[in-house]
Amino acid sequence: MNIDPKYGGRYLPENKSFAMQTIAHNTVTVDSQTHYQGKISLSEKNHADRHYFSVVDKNFQYMSAKCSTAYPGITMQRTVLMIQDSSFQKPVIVDIFKVDGNDGKKEHTFDLPYYYMGQFISSNLKYASYTDLQKPLGSANGYQHLWKEAETTANGMFQFSWLSDKRYYSVSSAADPQSTIFFTRIGANDPNFNLRREAAIILRKKAQSAVFASVIEPHGLWDGTIEISRNASSSLKNIVVVASDEKGTVAKIEMKSGRHWIVMISNESPSDTEKHTMNINGIIYSWIGNAAIQKNN
Repeated sequence: MNIDPKYGGRYLPENKSFAMQTIAHNTVTVDSQTHYQGKISLSEKNHADRHYFSVVDKNFQYMSAKCSTAYPGITMQRTVLMIQDSSFQKPVIVDIFKVDGNDGKKEHTFDLPYYYMGQFISSNLKYASYTDLQKPLGSANGYQHLWKEAETTANGMFQFSWLSDKRYYSVSSAADPQSTIFFTRIGANDPNFNLRREAAIILRKKAQSAVFASVIEPHGLWDGTIEISRNASSSLKNIVVVASDEKGTVAKIEMKSGRHWIVMISNESPSDTEKHTMNINGIIYSWIGNAAIQKNN
C-alpha cells in the first residue's frame, strides 16, 4: 500500500480482501467468518475488554483479554505469558486462547494461524505436501488468498521450527485427534502479486469449545559466515491442556531435560488476591491471583 508505482500510491484491493480479514492475523477465526462480519461500522461499536495485566515480576509477565462481541454466542479469552528462566535460552511466550461456543451449536470450526518469516526447518509430524497448488484454503473472507501447501492431523503435541535472521524459533502446540494442521502460504488469487508470500501454520479444531495452548520459543544460533549451527532443536518435549473450565485453565509443559512446568490462569473475575482451586482427576491445582506457574525438577 502507498507505493507510487503500484496503483498510484493508494491502498491495494487486497487490503480489503485479505489484510482486513481475521484469518490474516494471528488470532482465532470462527467458522471461516471474519470478526464482526467484516463490517467496520459494526466493529467500531465494540471492543475487547482487559481481563488482567501484570509486569510486577520481570521473569513472569502476563496479560489477558476477553471478547464476546466478535461473533454472536462466542466468548474468547486470550492470555499471553512471558517466562524468563535459566531453563530456556531466551524468554518464551505461552499463548493460551480459550474459545467457548454458547450459541447452542454442537460444533464450530476454530482456526488459529501463526504467520512466520524465515525458512521452514522441520515438524515433528509427518504431513502430506501438495505439488499442485490449485485449491486455496477457502473461497472468501481471506481464505481465498491462502494456498494450502500441506496438511496433517495431530496425534499429541504439534511442533514446527523455522530459521530467521540467524536464530531458530519453534512453536509447540497442544493438539488432539480432532485437530488438523494446515501449512499455508499467502498468494492465491493474486494475479498482480500484490501480497507478500508469507507462510503460516494454521491449527484447526472442530468442537463446541476449544483451548489452544502454545509455547513460542526462540533458541539456538546459525551463522553462515563461520558455518555453525547450535541448539537448532526445541527444548520442549510436550505441552498439554490438563483442564479448562469457567474457573481456570491449567496447562503442563514438559521439557526434554526432565523438568516440567504447570501454568495456571484464572478465567474468573480478575483479582490479585483470590485463591483458585481446581480438582482434576483427584489432583489439586491451587494458586493465588490471576496467574501462576509451578516449576518441578
